[in-house]
Amino acid sequence: MQRIIVALFFFPLLSIAQSGGSTAYSFMEMPVQARVASLGGNLISVKDDDATLGIDNPSLLNANMHNALSLTYVNYISDINYGMFSYVRDYSKWGTFSSGIRYLNYGKFTETDENANILGTFKAAEYLFHAGWGKEIDSLFSIGANFKTIYSSLQAYRSLAIGFDFAGTYFNSKRGVAASALIKNAGISVKSYTPNHREKLPFELQAGFSKKWENMPFRFSFILHNLQQFKLSYPDSTTHSLNPLQEEKKLKKFSGNLLRHLIVGMEFMPTKNFALRFGFNYNRRKELMLATRPGIVGFTAGLGFKVNRFHLSYALAAQHLGAFSNHISVSTKISDFYSPIKPEVIRTE
Repeated sequence: MQRIIVALFFFPLLSIAQSGGSTAYSFMEMPVQARVASLGGNLISVKDDDATLGIDNPSLLNANMHNALSLTYVNYISDINYGMFSYVRDYSKWGTFSSGIRYLNYGKFTETDENANILGTFKAAEYLFHAGWGKEIDSLFSIGANFKTIYSSLQAYRSLAIGFDFAGTYFNSKRGVAASALIKNAGISVKSYTPNHREKLPFELQAGFSKKWENMPFRFSFILHNLQQFKLSYPDSTTHSLNPLQEEKKLKKFSGNLLRHLIVGMEFMPTKNFALRFGFNYNRRKELMLATRPGIVGFTAGLGFKVNRFHLSYALAAQHLGAFSNHISVSTKISDFYSPIKPEVIRTE
């Protein structure tokens, strides 16, 4: 009975990854990096020296990220928190490699039996270990892949899975244009929570486009997510009712489902060391807002700046009415802390 109660509690957390579906490891879809979170929760089509972007889209990994360390902490809802640590190293001929760990801590829970007798406490957490590779094919195109190991521990339940990402990016620095395609979270469950059942990974197809104008301090990004399924909304029980305006309703429903796939982000960069960021996630807004009080659910904002050798970013994302997540990221390059040893010059008279 104790295990049934635990399963009933965690099932919604494990199945929200796809509307109308039942996938586990939904924490893999949650935006971690502050810059990504501030731009609506997805940023797969911006190629620069920000190593945190190469974690989600390995085809963005490049030599400018060499020796980059990044650390992110997220204060999520209630006492839930999660974060990430990553490192990137470039090997020129072989490409650019990344590695890291992501975790999500659900907190501590009181364990009871069916009669509400307290038996103790237990914890729940999930982890993801990743190794990535990216390589530029020529001056315009690059490819990349991630290998992931996912481990989940929910009370007495344990699960293990492996996953893969495959990506490609087109980047024209002269025009300030980038476009990416991503196959995300393809994989299988190796060890399941319960016998005779395999959890599904939150498989997803994504595409993105970004544009930065040469003489303007703005960059806009447009992301299409969950392209593997058109309908992201939950079933509507009124769909089969007789209604003279049924065709108009269907058209609105079609356009609504289309917009659910779109995430829009905008960066304002007046200097090289400072940026303001804003984003909007329509699907998040439709799923989590209250009809009577929509508020700013689905909207995100943040900023980024450089202090000495450190890049700091912060994001605030409205998850629900009165529920916000705070993302803090810090990144630096190890090579910025030392200078190459120059050979001693011996003077001869």
